[in-house]
Amino acid sequence: VGTRGVGAPVRTAGVPIRAMRGAARSLVGLLSLPARPVPRGRRVRGVAVDLRSGAVAGAAAWWIGTTVAPAVPAMQVLTAFGVIIAGCLLVSAALRLRRRSFPPPETRLIAGRPAIGLHAWAAEHWLEIVVDCALALTCLGVLIADAARGGRWLPWTLLLLVPIVWFGGLAAAALTGRRNPEGLWVVDDDLVHESGWGREQTPLAGCSAVTVSGTVLVLVFVEPTQRTICPRPWRPPLPASGEMRVETAALAVPAAELGRWLAPALPDDCDVRLGE
Repeated sequence: VGTRGVGAPVRTAGVPIRAMRGAARSLVGLLSLPARPVPRGRRVRGVAVDLRSGAVAGAAAWWIGTTVAPAVPAMQVLTAFGVIIAGCLLVSAALRLRRRSFPPPETRLIAGRPAIGLHAWAAEHWLEIVVDCALALTCLGVLIADAARGGRWLPWTLLLLVPIVWFGGLAAAALTGRRNPEGLWVVDDDLVHESGWGREQTPLAGCSAVTVSGTVLVLVFVEPTQRTICPRPWRPPLPASGEMRVETAALAVPAAELGRWLAPALPDDCDVRLGE
């Protein structure tokens, strides 16, 4: 059974002192998590994947640009896409190489209210957004370029409408906050969970139980959580309306450890069961 003790005070860097003075008691006394270094093997694998993928994209862009693109405007669009993706992957590799630790618990203002929480590495989320935007715009560019040349490839180019809608929808959902990197925030007396399917919020006082299921921290609430949901078909399956399921693997924190971190903010009658 998990402990409910109070640890060292968490730093309030990033939030004005005047805002923290009005914070509810749930922000006070949350356990400080230890530093979580990124394993060297994980960093090396991530850098290698980015460099390999970037090299493939760059080589494809060079081949198309020097052999096909000069005579076919649609292929010029593909060349530009390859260059953009190769550049993004090189930037991603450099960021991974510099990344020594996972994001620590941090404080910020959410909707004007002081909050403290954990979130996944945002750079990977933004790389996905850039790639989704590039794919959608590339397909749109190829469609427009072919139409400008009299529609030589019609009706086959109309099939590009599928990836335009799919990747464009993914990017739009992410940019509007309906697809998010995994995150868990204590905001005054509320708990806010961000995930790939959207965002949910609910009062901490309504939490009745906390358990662990593999790498998932499961919080059960008396009332359904208030949700902002990513529309279909771009969202993964939703959990039950009264459950908050936090995928802790994305946060690089064991589920039981995240539960112990959150425990001081939970109501006294909450049944916290975190295993051994």
